[in-house]
Amino acid sequence: MSEARITPRRPAAAPLMGIFNAVPRAILRSPLHAVMSGRFILLGVTGRKTGRTYQIPVAYVEHEGTLLVGAGAPRVRNLSNGTPITVWYHGNRRQAASEIVRDPAEINRLVQVILESNPVWGRFNNIHLASNGQVDSEQLQRALKRGTTILRLRLAASGQW
Repeated sequence: MSEARITPRRPAAAPLMGIFNAVPRAILRSPLHAVMSGRFILLGVTGRKTGRTYQIPVAYVEHEGTLLVGAGAPRVRNLSNGTPITVWYHGNRRQAASEIVRDPAEINRLVQVILESNPVWGRFNNIHLASNGQVDSEQLQRALKRGTTILRLRLAASGQW
């Protein structure tokens, strides 16, 4: 009797995400970007192993001169603090420095900002504001354990590369 080899399976939705993300990628780089630019940017992330550049559409919130992005771990595992990345922001290709927020109190504060501006992000990440108007701490902890990460992006001045 031969042993069966078990290989991990990708989630069924993973191949579809590439197809679904192709439309926002095309729109955010086009003259039609205004349709989506108010809530979405493209992050240009370079793969650690492959060196390949991936353009990932993500929701963002402008806050205190930065862009806040709440993303899942697979989307940001190639970033480290200060890593320069390319961002398509309001139809323009820009350079940004990335900061992965690690401080629990700051994460809580920034998630509050994101939820107040974009409650749909909370539905996708199963994080909501409690009846007292604050972030539900149990939901936030579960999301962080699943890999939700908060990025703070500081855009370089226009034309700086």
